[in-house]
Amino acid sequence: MKSKNNDSKSAVVFGGSGFLGSYVVAELVERGWRVRIADLNVPPEELEFEDYVLCDLTNKESLVDAIPVETDVVYNFAGMSDLDEALNQPLLTMELNILGNLHILESCRKQKVRHFVYASSAYACSESGSFYGISKLSSEKIIEE
Repeated sequence: MKSKNNDSKSAVVFGGSGFLGSYVVAELVERGWRVRIADLNVPPEELEFEDYVLCDLTNKESLVDAIPVETDVVYNFAGMSDLDEALNQPLLTMELNILGNLHILESCRKQKVRHFVYASSAYACSESGSFYGISKLSSEKIIEE
């Protein structure tokens, strides 16, 4: 990421083009952070950010390349979030939400990231939400380790 201000903090937001991620990106930029969006989807034009990289959660190499060394914070809002789609595509849900998160965590370790923020779900503690909830709970447990 090109820095306008070397004193500002840096963040990479996986899923930064999505609903929750785009709000976090906007808030970070407003607070003076250098923000890179890592997503399969191109960010909306009205969203301000410093950098965008095309990134696939299932491709470990693209994740390492998406995270500059010693980034201050990595946020993960990426993955499968539609409950019906998660139920209809359980394998893809697990690949994106569990393995994808694990790939991001490993990339953070390699790049010496200082902090990691994961967007889980109330479904992780619920009887409903089936595969989606299981994938979120599994990722929480992996992060705790």
